[in-house]
Amino acid sequence: MRISKANKTGIVAISLVVALSIALIYSFAITSHEILSRSYQSNQTSHLFVLGDVLPVLNGDLDYRRYLVQDTSSVAFALGAGALGSVDRTGELLVFDGKAYIKSCDPKANYMMEISTEILTPFCFGLEKGSRPSAIYTLEGRDERGYALNSIYEKLSEEHGRIFAVVGVAEFAEIQRSAIKLAPIYGESIIAQANREKYFHDLPPIKDVVSIFFGTVSNPNKAAAPGYDLGMEERIFYTNPAEKGASTLQSHTHILITARKSLEGKLDDSDDEISRFAKSLSVIDINHLLTQSTVRKATIMIYDIRAMIGVAGTSAARGNSEYLLPTENPMTGISQYGTLEAFVVATRCIDY
Repeated sequence: MRISKANKTGIVAISLVVALSIALIYSFAITSHEILSRSYQSNQTSHLFVLGDVLPVLNGDLDYRRYLVQDTSSVAFALGAGALGSVDRTGELLVFDGKAYIKSCDPKANYMMEISTEILTPFCFGLEKGSRPSAIYTLEGRDERGYALNSIYEKLSEEHGRIFAVVGVAEFAEIQRSAIKLAPIYGESIIAQANREKYFHDLPPIKDVVSIFFGTVSNPNKAAAPGYDLGMEERIFYTNPAEKGASTLQSHTHILITARKSLEGKLDDSDDEISRFAKSLSVIDINHLLTQSTVRKATIMIYDIRAMIGVAGTSAARGNSEYLLPTENPMTGISQYGTLEAFVVATRCIDY
């Protein structure tokens, strides 16, 4: 039987489509199932402390009464919003090994990163020092283009419970990021479409760089443990306007960008060794990390969350007036959008 030239062309085209489909399926299989290897596992669980609420930040509903003085020296990892000296400098916050890194909203200082161990914060959450990981994973990239962070989170969610914290040291193929440039203190939504250009930097992606990231991930489709307070999740998660990663998960992640360009070799399967290596890196910036970012290789520590510790003070926006800081609390050096030097705040704990 003779095959016409047109039919040959059609057969070649079909063959290419089939081959491409197989390649895509294989690529998806690697992305979903083969990129992570677990090198350590334990029954260890952790407490996540939650100070304040992300909602007043998003609504721009912050004044000095919603800020707390936070000593970060006892904090292992945390993220949220923070400022040094004046609340009109409030920007992205990431605490690593007791040191707070803040993306200042001060244009006079060129939005420079600021570092301290005592900050003003209306909202943050994280892990105290002494927290130990439940598992450690290694990602050895087979694709120079990297793997989307949201697909990595999806895979980790298959192996862990409803909510877990993530600490990673990674070589990123590309970092997609976000950061505010104007403090959320002016009584208007910072994520409303009309206000995004006013409140957010237009940040280009960063390619081929090593970074440290911390975040928390929740799978709403997984059953909650008895006594689980879903309202606590509402206090820490939101969808960033620049987020493009398609996922059924909720996540909130910040990143410390370093001067290093690549990861060589494999880190030991020890959280102490991983932390020592991370502390040796030179941090140059801090941003909100978007889950469409792509990771080439990484060591990732997972902290299964058993309980949350809620700190009173800033949840009145959700109708809990008991959380409002009483105006009679001792304060010194406070002026609206000014400096907060000290005051007393009560706390309550939620353990489930």
